Amino acid sequence: MNKFFEEIEKLLYLTRNYGVDNYIKRGGNKDEINPYEFCKFSNFGFKKAQLKVLELLRKEAEVKMEIKSNLSEERLKKAKDQLKIKQIQTDLKLSEMREGLLRHVIDSIAWQIYGGKREIMGRYYMEEEGATSITDEGFEATLALANKINADPTKFALITDLTENIQIGDLHVWSPKGIDIIEVKTGEKNRIAIELFGFYDTNNLNPTECIERIDDAKMRKQMQRMQSQKEKMKKTKRILNKDSGEYQKNPESRVEIHESHFQQETYHSKILALIEKSKEKGWAYESIGAIVNVGVYRDNWRFGAGKEALLESNRGYQIIDIRECTGFTIGEPLLCKPFPDKIIMDIIKGNIIIYIGVDLQRVIDFGNDIGGSMRWSTKKELHDMKTTSPLKGREIISHNNRGVIMAESKNGKAFMGGGFICRLVFDHLHPWIEIANRVHTYQNEIEDEE
Repeated sequence: MNKFFEEIEKLLYLTRNYGVDNYIKRGGNKDEINPYEFCKFSNFGFKKAQLKVLELLRKEAEVKMEIKSNLSEERLKKAKDQLKIKQIQTDLKLSEMREGLLRHVIDSIAWQIYGGKREIMGRYYMEEEGATSITDEGFEATLALANKINADPTKFALITDLTENIQIGDLHVWSPKGIDIIEVKTGEKNRIAIELFGFYDTNNLNPTECIERIDDAKMRKQMQRMQSQKEKMKKTKRILNKDSGEYQKNPESRVEIHESHFQQETYHSKILALIEKSKEKGWAYESIGAIVNVGVYRDNWRFGAGKEALLESNRGYQIIDIRECTGFTIGEPLLCKPFPDKIIMDIIKGNIIIYIGVDLQRVIDFGNDIGGSMRWSTKKELHDMKTTSPLKGREIISHNNRGVIMAESKNGKAFMGGGFICRLVFDHLHPWIEIANRVHTYQNEIEDEE
């Protein structure tokens, strides 16, 4: 793993510091930054990192395939060596961890080009599971176009198949003028499909009805897939342009993008102070607003004792390892946190463990103290919500088979979801302000309904 961590450290530099360092080395004025000149250097770092990640992902795919093959062979043996099977399973988990961390590098680039606006990035995530191919003909066409675009030093074409969280568009092309989204289509069938869609548009024909009348089943399926992509793109643009619109995957649900009513604050500085303090005893703890509990652990405190102590402080509610943000879809990436590179690498390697928990009862209490109407749901209410919600059941936060209802009106109940917890645990937003923003937003929505 040491060699792998060395690669991650190099990628960390390319995505965080390469642009600034080389802009200044080439005579750039750090007090009055020229954005067009600066972006050339930062883009170069992004491009180099993206190609390196692709190279490492392809190598890891080969390693993973070999591990799976070994596991299958071992399981087929009559006299199974359980110890060897467990070792191979561990190797597989490590391979998946490496793959996830490499994709997290690209997620950190996406976070930067979108300015950390998770509400916008969330519109490009469709909850679709399963990795896409990074070796097939379609990907090679996307890579070729990305390389062509990236020949322009002022542009950076992000390949979305390398990310964990962008599922609309094949390329997101950043330049000082903004971001363009490109779908890459190859092959004869795609060429015919594009021409057909052009014909439908020119003649004001309903594409859904026209596609249903196509005799060739494969062509019809291809057209339906492309039509679905076009509809998702159209809905996404509508949401981003108007701050609201129909949810891309469910016409019965709507998406609303809200600006913060109160100026956001983070507790990044408190985490850094705890990291420094933990050098004394091997651990350090602080409660943020009596709602979010943070523990930092070193040495032997990393192995169970620290976690148990924080779980008790958090009154039994779930605590989360900060490294889990590498597998969370939309949130501040570990590689983007305002921490020194060495600290980030210590966290990645497990030399420093940071656990964060949210006391759900105190979220409810504080929300109600400032004018909200939060409460625990019944088991039935939680079951009904998981059954009918367009979100996956695991996205709804629960404890002992009850969820947290943050607001309710004649149009239904708003349950606490993973996005809220993510903002507190992974984005490190101050809980008082985040709860106040939610309460204010819900109150405005209820008033609008009335």
